[in-house]
Amino acid sequence: MIREVFELSQFQLGLLYGTAFSVVYAVSGLAMGWLADRWSRVGLITIGVLGWSAASLSGAFAQTFGMLVAGRLALGVFQSMLSPAVHAYMADRFDVSRRATVFSIYSSAIFVGIALSFLIGGSVAQWLDWRWAMAIVAAPGFVIALGLWRVARTSFDVERESWQEDGGGVSDVVDIQADVESGVEASADSNAPLGPTWITNPSLWLHLVGFSAMAMIGYTMLAFMGSILAVTHDRPDLIPMLGWFFFGVAVMNIVSGRFADRLANRSGALRYIPALVALLGVPSYVGGVFAASPTATFWLFGLGLWLCSSYNGLAAGLIQMYVPDSVRGQASALYLFVISMVGLGIGPALAGQLADTFTTQGFGNQALPMALAVVIVGASILAAGAFLIAIQRYDKDAVEG
Repeated sequence: MIREVFELSQFQLGLLYGTAFSVVYAVSGLAMGWLADRWSRVGLITIGVLGWSAASLSGAFAQTFGMLVAGRLALGVFQSMLSPAVHAYMADRFDVSRRATVFSIYSSAIFVGIALSFLIGGSVAQWLDWRWAMAIVAAPGFVIALGLWRVARTSFDVERESWQEDGGGVSDVVDIQADVESGVEASADSNAPLGPTWITNPSLWLHLVGFSAMAMIGYTMLAFMGSILAVTHDRPDLIPMLGWFFFGVAVMNIVSGRFADRLANRSGALRYIPALVALLGVPSYVGGVFAASPTATFWLFGLGLWLCSSYNGLAAGLIQMYVPDSVRGQASALYLFVISMVGLGIGPALAGQLADTFTTQGFGNQALPMALAVVIVGASILAAGAFLIAIQRYDKDAVEG
């Protein structure tokens, strides 16, 4: 609907969905990760939820493509406050043996939200208008922010008392960070990286390469699966129904995280096996984009979603295995920076550009399916290679604190 109202090309749609959001989200996320290691994480989460809701609501009043882009930019800033703080907060409170499970439960809640946005927002867009849909989806965030503020006030009081007891107003996390920057060991583990060397950890970057490629698959399909159903098959009514599959994705995230923690009892390196299993959804996606029947496309997309999106909690928890405690927020921010720039920033825009190019070359209705197949198959090969190498290096590079 937005594409028709603003007369957007496939490339512009990919730019709006992906690049406009991801660039500012990724860049500002680095600063937010630094801040999450030095300020109240609950406070950052509260501000992020409130700002995210306001930015989402602004889209309902956009009158031009530029206003839509501005809203996506604001959304990126406020969402960047959330993720590093949430990841660091959870890593602080759960030990390594349960971390993949906990992060997967968190990511499952995200997919429940996506499911509701499809089912409620998509239905409202069909019945009323896409502007009403954006407004309704944004509304619950204001209520959640109010509840978080009450928690944040308690958190501030506890932190203030802790600072006063320390006698100098300097929190433990800043002391630890100072030790890290001066070259003091970050933990009692003899394998822990010293100072800033955590960022040169080879397995950390294999992790980032693999999961950013997975993110490219997911974000690209989310950006264009609606276009396949609406344009290629003339079945826009099926788009809201995709929301039901995201409840399954939520369950698969929990299963994936739990499976990873169980495998880790044998070897920590085996935590990557569920990520390789997730790649089995790629053939389903490819089959869906080329299927002649809208029903077949719908179910193949659903199966692809269940499998390919099951890695999210696992990825967020795994990165914490490669860094010392004092830089959890910064590590999460780096992870989000890379997957956003590559997965969300490049994936949808690249697929859109390829689709426009294939259209001019006379491929007609097959242009978009061909573009999606090129992007997701290429990304899956890159991800599989990175994970297989990471498995071999895990015992050497991991810092399981």
